[in-house]
Amino acid sequence: MSDINSIASGAVSNYQRALATVANNIANVDSEGYSRQEVSLAENTPTKFGKSFFGTGARLDGVRRLYDEFIENSLRNSSSELNQQNPMVDYANRVINILGSETIGLTSALDKFFSSARELSTDPASLIQRSVFLSDSEGLTARFKEISNQMDLIVAETEEAINSDITKINVLSEQLATINKKLAATGILSRQPMQLLDERDQLLRELAELAKIKVKEESNGSVNVSLSSTFSSGVIVDELEFERIFATFQESDISKVDLQIGQYTKNVETLSGIGGGNLGGLLSFRKALLEPSFRELDELAKILVAEVNAVHQGGLDLYGNKGGDFFRLNPELTVITGNELSAVTLTPTVIDPLKLTGNDIEFEFDAEAGQVSNLTLDGQYKKGDVIEITLNGSTSKFTIPFLGIEDVGEDVTLEEVRDGLFQFLDSNYGRSLTLTKETDRQINLRSEEFGFFSISPGTLSAEGDIRGTTQRGLWTATDKATGLIESGVDVVQINGLSIAFSGEAVDGEVVFLKSENRPAAGIDVVFDNPALIAAASEFRIIDDEENPSGVNATIDVLEEDDEQLDSEINFLLNNVLTNQNFNEISEVSKFYDQAPVTPISIIPGGYKDIQITITQDDLDKPVNLQLFSRDGNHIAGDSFGDEEVLLEEARLGRELNEVEQQPIRKRAGKEFIEAALEGNVNFVAGSTYINDYLNVQGTDNYRDLDIFYGVKAVPQALPQLGLDHVVDSTKFVVGSVKSKPIELSSVGDGFQEKTFILNGKELTSLEIDKNKSMEASDIRKWLLPQSEELGIDVDAETEIIVESKNITPTGGLVINGTQVLAEETLLSLTADTKTKLAEINTREKTILKLRDAINDQTQITGVGAYVNPDGNLVINNRTGKNIDINGVSASNVLSISAKEYDGEIELTRVVDQVRVFSRDMNFDEGLTLNNVLLGKTNDFADIEDIRDAINDTAKTDYRLGNVFAYLDVSGALVIGTKSSVGIEIAGKNVLNLEARTYQRDFEQARQTLDRFPAEIKLSLGKQGSPADLARMGFDTSLYLSGSIPEDLLVFADGEGSFSLGANYENSEFNKIQELRANPLEVFFVTDTTYQILDSNTGTLLAEREFNVKDGIKYQRLEVNLSGPPKKGDRFFVDGNNDGIGNNQNIIALSDLEKKSVIGGESGLTMSEGYDDIINRIGNFAQRAGVSKEALTVVYDEAVAKRDQVAGVSLDQEAADLVRYQQAYQASAKVMQTASVLFDAIIGIR
Repeated sequence: MSDINSIASGAVSNYQRALATVANNIANVDSEGYSRQEVSLAENTPTKFGKSFFGTGARLDGVRRLYDEFIENSLRNSSSELNQQNPMVDYANRVINILGSETIGLTSALDKFFSSARELSTDPASLIQRSVFLSDSEGLTARFKEISNQMDLIVAETEEAINSDITKINVLSEQLATINKKLAATGILSRQPMQLLDERDQLLRELAELAKIKVKEESNGSVNVSLSSTFSSGVIVDELEFERIFATFQESDISKVDLQIGQYTKNVETLSGIGGGNLGGLLSFRKALLEPSFRELDELAKILVAEVNAVHQGGLDLYGNKGGDFFRLNPELTVITGNELSAVTLTPTVIDPLKLTGNDIEFEFDAEAGQVSNLTLDGQYKKGDVIEITLNGSTSKFTIPFLGIEDVGEDVTLEEVRDGLFQFLDSNYGRSLTLTKETDRQINLRSEEFGFFSISPGTLSAEGDIRGTTQRGLWTATDKATGLIESGVDVVQINGLSIAFSGEAVDGEVVFLKSENRPAAGIDVVFDNPALIAAASEFRIIDDEENPSGVNATIDVLEEDDEQLDSEINFLLNNVLTNQNFNEISEVSKFYDQAPVTPISIIPGGYKDIQITITQDDLDKPVNLQLFSRDGNHIAGDSFGDEEVLLEEARLGRELNEVEQQPIRKRAGKEFIEAALEGNVNFVAGSTYINDYLNVQGTDNYRDLDIFYGVKAVPQALPQLGLDHVVDSTKFVVGSVKSKPIELSSVGDGFQEKTFILNGKELTSLEIDKNKSMEASDIRKWLLPQSEELGIDVDAETEIIVESKNITPTGGLVINGTQVLAEETLLSLTADTKTKLAEINTREKTILKLRDAINDQTQITGVGAYVNPDGNLVINNRTGKNIDINGVSASNVLSISAKEYDGEIELTRVVDQVRVFSRDMNFDEGLTLNNVLLGKTNDFADIEDIRDAINDTAKTDYRLGNVFAYLDVSGALVIGTKSSVGIEIAGKNVLNLEARTYQRDFEQARQTLDRFPAEIKLSLGKQGSPADLARMGFDTSLYLSGSIPEDLLVFADGEGSFSLGANYENSEFNKIQELRANPLEVFFVTDTTYQILDSNTGTLLAEREFNVKDGIKYQRLEVNLSGPPKKGDRFFVDGNNDGIGNNQNIIALSDLEKKSVIGGESGLTMSEGYDDIINRIGNFAQRAGVSKEALTVVYDEAVAKRDQVAGVSLDQEAADLVRYQQAYQASAKVMQTASVLFDAIIGIR
């Protein structure tokens, strides 16, 4: 009975607890984080009676918390992934609403901007339309700024949300660590309070909503939590400890948020790869969408600025001025120094809007690296002033150029001085120094070769000044976002900025340049004056009203052909030939073993005062220089087709006249151009050979340019300046050219007719005896009679200079076959040492004896001698005959080679002082000139007598040694001087001129008295070649005076080898402005052939065949016609100087709406690019939304699975309640029955 009662009472107790557990489950059905509990009953150990076992009832093992670790992990992971989508969807939609807004977005503003530009193109002169366009432009910039502001708000919101989530994670981590401490008090999981485990799991679920976590549960129920995929890093809960997270935001890069744990500890750990949860979503949104959106918006702003500015700069405003920038980007930059006492000042300037980033930049100074020196000009410089530059101890001098003596002392601007000094320094030191022009008065010098160098400037000028400053040390700039590094001494260029440094920096000093805004937030319109809108094109084309075709023409400016520029860079004159004007090295010529097919050089437009000299190496194979325009104009050189002309003349048996020769020569020229084009020489495609201007002089030359091929001498001042800037003398020469020794002719070779032309006069032939070679004296005898009437004197002289220290006093001397000094005359071979030393110490006496010995035989040898101021012996023949030098039996006393020494000739253009016709003379009178009586009364019968008297006396009387008289082509007597010294005419005279001194100044002397240029121009005739000039002792040169308005091609034509040298001035040149300054005319000579003419000079620039596809191109201009032209059509192109004649520029600006500017030519327009940004963000939001929907399903399934295991179901609890109630009642009934039975047993007694 006791066993029954015991079993029943135990069951009642068990089911009472079971009912309590069910009641607890029902009570917590809505408690967050609660896990369902259930009792665990087990059979007691049975007892054995006899051979049988009898049960002893059931026992309560405990209350069990229903929990599945796998399901719980799945729930946390799905929660993390779902919550990651929430901020991406929400904020992406926010961005779409901003960018797509009609009132904030750019779509409508861009449409309005371009529409306003099109409206302006209909009436570009209207100030009202201009004001509307300006207002719409400002509206566009305002939209950029508003979008940037709204986006900045999202940046701030996400930053705040990230900080909020991090704070929540830190709080939850701390709470988990607290629970871990409580759990640690009990070492067995089954004995842990179930409520504490529920709290733990709830905290983990809340943590998973914020970030994806990895959880490791210990045996006592405590957990470790990591934000990475492993527990080797990112652990925020470690048993009883926890770590706080803190965030650092990089303002220059929204995508970068540095998350770290272990703040204020030694072991700070940077977290990477945080994903999932609301925090992961915020980070992903900023990285995957917000930063790219900002970047694309900035790029769009930069592209808009660059494209609009490029077009605007190519147009003209209402004032006819060149357009400037229309938009600008104004970065807000703040300088942060690490030292409050820093003396460094940073001055940033935007130089390339397309490269602006908005990133922060760090600058660090290294005092042991780099140097920049500045040369600063000041004061008032004058022509003729001298600037001295001493570099590393070596001094060179730059003289400010001047044309004539009258120019000396004229004021020059500091910019002109800077440009000249820059070219001088670049020519002398350009290989070692890097030079840049800063202001209009400053030059900066750097050197990678020298590293540190010393430079000291000085000047010989009364009012001009030059100062030199040197800064040493190197600034290194680092873009903190991208890691880009640039360096410089006083200027660093990085991220589209040029940052200039001033002030004294200390070694190791660090300075930061912080960007306060992004490019899109800093866009502005540059000006507010509507008249400054450059709506007009730089060019306009006007149709002739009487054009037969009636077609309309439009004109465009083509972009520079970068491919052509790259292909030609090695042909540019400055890259081919060293400039001898400013170069200090002695050998600057370039050797060619044969003439190349390509040009030997391209002379870029803008170069000035060019002289290219060709030296012949093989006179049997002469080489000519040929000068061409790119359009096939043959400007200088030798005529083509000589052989073909000779063949035709041989066939016809007579000479061809010029008209008959022209087709033959044009055909040969055409073949030359065709061959050049096949060799990829950059003639313009379709060029026609034109030789109308070949070697033409004067105003009929090509574009009125001063181009000459041959030997040329022009007026040249020879000023003698004192240190006080006073001209001590006024010497000058009108023109003088001296030959090399005449040594290249073969025996019997002279010159045939039509070989040379001197100042337009065709020279006669020169016959040389078949048994002798041509000498300088032969050339003078032949040339002087022909040059006299041109005012050109010809001198010939053979001269040998012997240094006194080099003579051998024991030697003898034979000159021209005559012994003039016997051996041992000056010193015996057996002389003792004392005598030899005495001779050396009195060498000047030896030289005088030698001079006298030579002069004693002058009548026989024709050779004289004198001692020059340097004490050296000069041996000469003043007629230009060769001097043959030999010894008597051994080497000669002069210690020079035993050979025949050749003479030289010198052509001098005299300074015309007076000019008188015979009809104006009084032949009853005499003439006294320079105190020399040339003739008394009635001594002169005619004008020739006067000329001869002057020139004959000049040979013997030093007072007239500088005077030269000639009869010019008009028959007038001209008395001139070979230098700037004048002539003095005394008393009544045959010339019938006033008695006084006649002396013309330099400017007057530049012209003859009959107003022709006073110069020497020796060119080649039809039968001449550079080899003929070489035999006369001259190199042939191509001269281009003044500034060259277009690129010219220089070819070498011939089979021999040759050398080239050059002088030139390299000047900056704007091809577009040069075109604007020179109006053009397009004239159709047939329906299909057109000519391009220079309106200013009437020069035929080009002639080509027309086709509609290619249009009409000249340099960087392109003309297109609306239909087929007809013969007689004319179109006029000019520089549109009034700024209203052509609205092409504003049309070009409006056409930007359709231009693919994003992603290349096949890319997107600006509007399409903006729409693409919106579409990309929309796609991002859509993908995030779809992912959210899918992950919601996954999350709901995970919740359902957890609820199946650990959730409280009222239906389940109700069933359990009934079941446990019935078991309880049954157990109680058993107890009651047992009591009745027990009472019955007792009653039996």
